[in-house]
Amino acid sequence: MMRVSATISARTGKVTRHVSEVEVSPQVVSRYQFKAALINMAMYEGVAAVIVTADALVQLAWSEAPQIRRGDDLVTFIAAQGGYSSEVLDEVFSTASEIT
Repeated sequence: MMRVSATISARTGKVTRHVSEVEVSPQVVSRYQFKAALINMAMYEGVAAVIVTADALVQLAWSEAPQIRRGDDLVTFIAAQGGYSSEVLDEVFSTASEIT
């Protein structure tokens, strides 16, 4: 994905365009990929420990969902209860997408 921005010089009025490559983490991975990434990142045990405190639907998603989406209640719950930042979750999804 490309990010385009511009700045305007207050002195000259010249417009300078900036184009940069932005890495976007995957938004959907398989449950296997997601859990394997957590194992590889030494996060699995911590996440599994908070899952047992979740409601029935989040627990069902953890055990049965064929795909894990970045915006799922499961991921939101893991982030909130585990104290994981958006950047950490992006890394989980990026790592997961590389697992076959």
